Amino acid sequence: MPISIACVKIFGKNPHPSKFDFEGNRYYMQINQNSLCTFLNRSLNTEVHQVIEYHQDKLHGGFGEELGGGLGVYRLHGIATTKVGNQKWSIVLKGASSNKSGSEELISWDFWKREVLAYQSGIFDSLPACNFVAPAFYGIYIPEQNPHERWICIEDINTEGNNDWSLANLTRAARHLGEFNGAYLAGHPLPQLEWLSKGRVESWVKIAEPTINNLKEYMKIEYIKRWLTKPDLDRVAKLWSKRHSLLNILDSFPRSLCHHDAFTRNLLINEKNQTVGIDWSILGTGCLGEELATFVTVSLQFLDIDVSIARDFDEIVFNAYFQGLQDTGWIGEKWEARLGYTLSASLFMGLGSLGFWLPKITDGRGKEKLSSTINRPFGKIMEQFSYLQSFSLDLGEEAIQIIRKQLE
Repeated sequence: MPISIACVKIFGKNPHPSKFDFEGNRYYMQINQNSLCTFLNRSLNTEVHQVIEYHQDKLHGGFGEELGGGLGVYRLHGIATTKVGNQKWSIVLKGASSNKSGSEELISWDFWKREVLAYQSGIFDSLPACNFVAPAFYGIYIPEQNPHERWICIEDINTEGNNDWSLANLTRAARHLGEFNGAYLAGHPLPQLEWLSKGRVESWVKIAEPTINNLKEYMKIEYIKRWLTKPDLDRVAKLWSKRHSLLNILDSFPRSLCHHDAFTRNLLINEKNQTVGIDWSILGTGCLGEELATFVTVSLQFLDIDVSIARDFDEIVFNAYFQGLQDTGWIGEKWEARLGYTLSASLFMGLGSLGFWLPKITDGRGKEKLSSTINRPFGKIMEQFSYLQSFSLDLGEEAIQIIRKQLE
């Protein structure tokens, strides 16, 4: 039934009752007519008179709804009458709340309000000229009935005919990430904002300590044995013993602005063949190569990259990332970029991921949540995690070899 915003508050009193899933999360978000009109005026770049058709779809929000205060992501779309006639419209709203599980600490990697502050600050208007971009921003909605909530309204990126993650598209995205990081390494000024994160590598290594100290207990669980083999347990211990010196080396690297969660499910390809980053909730500074570490390891972790091509994937996208760095005028050695990447990947995924994921999947309905988030059977996920563990530890050993070679 078409909804006229002149008559009703969209999802306020009816026409739709609120709907909830089995954990009490809303399937429908609420927005009032004035806010919707304001967003559509900006999106359509014309004056909107009336919404005559309204729909909303809940998009797959990943683990953002478990972390960082996430309330979900929704696509709102329909038809509106404007001063230039009827027009189809489409926008995306993403919610966060101080009442959810995200941190209140400004520099914490999971600070709940960071993405809201990022869009409000205008930081995306001052990004360097490159092919890694953010969606257009239309405003922030704060519901009167839930003032602790913040809803970001952004562009709905048209990915029609260009949304598959072929190796060619992955390679192009890696090059675009290199352009983005490289611009800052080549002299584009880093923003000085108190709420920028420092990424996840050091934070996740720190939170991993209780888990790694208790790995023997976790290894009594049968499905964990499918993830962690005995040889890899020994390699985890060896890498763990070197963590402080390796983190110190990483900390000495030049820093750039990083998305910090740029993997396949947080990247889109627009009509200009640019790579569009969404979910900027971990935005902050990071070292050379750190962005690529997330791109490679988390894309593998979410089973978006087949393990059969993982080694080739690693080599191809690293070369593309390095080319992107050079495209911006950054002058540096290839080994430097490789060391930053391999160190970041091994510490983040080879160590930090254990501390993050093991407690979650062994607690209550953790297995079910993980399967739902990644959208794969749990057994298949454990197989992939096992491969990824070995792969990440291999990268750690490669990093140590690079360090030794440079010290000769």
